Amino acid sequence: MISKPFNQNQIVKFYLIVITVLLFTATSSLAQVTFTNDEATFNANNPGLALQDFESGNVAPNSVMQCSAVVNENTSDGCFSPGDILPGIEFAQVPLGAHTLFIAGPGVEGNTFVVLFTDFNTDAMDITFPGNSVNTAGLVLGCLSEGPSCSDTLIISVFGTGDELIGSTQRAVTGQFDTFVGIRSSELVTRINVASLPGKGFESLGRISFGFRVANAIPTLSEWGMIVAAGGLVLVGALFMVYRRRAVRV
Repeated sequence: MISKPFNQNQIVKFYLIVITVLLFTATSSLAQVTFTNDEATFNANNPGLALQDFESGNVAPNSVMQCSAVVNENTSDGCFSPGDILPGIEFAQVPLGAHTLFIAGPGVEGNTFVVLFTDFNTDAMDITFPGNSVNTAGLVLGCLSEGPSCSDTLIISVFGTGDELIGSTQRAVTGQFDTFVGIRSSELVTRINVASLPGKGFESLGRISFGFRVANAIPTLSEWGMIVAAGGLVLVGALFMVYRRRAVRV
C-alpha cells in the first residue's frame, strides 16, 4: 500500500506552532522565590552565609543614634566606622532625602541587641547587594514605636535583575525582634525592600545573613520549561524526518 504524500506546508506549520508553544512555556516561567519562617532549618540548609549585625554600632543601651541615610562598608559617621558593615551589602533610607537611618541600643522596647531602623514610620528600608552575587538571605525583623510596645506587619519585597519584582511576603513583627524571614531565589537578588503598613511602627532590622547558594539539583520552574522545550524540539524534529522519509517512498 502506497502512503499518501504528505503536505509539506502543513508539516512546517505544525512544526512552527509546536516550537512557539514550547518556547512560550519556557520563557513565561517565573523566577522561583521561596520564603521560610524556620531560622534553624534555613541556617542548616544554607551554611557559610555572611552575617551582618549592628553590634559594632556606637550606641548605648536604651538609647538611639542618628546615622547616615545610606550605610555601607565605607560609612564613617556617629554610628559606624569603615569596615563595620561587610562589603557586598548596603542599607538605605527610602525615600532618600532629609531622612536618615537610626540605630537603637539594647533595651529599647526590650530588644536585646543593636538594631537598624528607619526615621519615619511612612518610610521604608532598602537592602541592596552591589556585588550582584546574592540569591539567599535571612532577615531577623522587628519594629520600634514611640509607645510602650510595637506590633506591626512588614512587607518584604524581593527584586531581581533589572529591578524586577520577583517575590513578596508579609510578616507580623514586634519590638522583641522574634520574626525571621528566609529568602531563597532561583535568580540573583539585587534588592530587598522592607516597608511597614502606613501609620504603624518603624520597620527595623536586627541582623541579616546573605550570600550565594548553588541551585538545588531538582530543576526550578524555569529550568523545567527549558527542558520541556528542548525535548519537544527533538521530538518534533524526529517526526519531521519520519514524514520526509515517508514522502520519499511515495
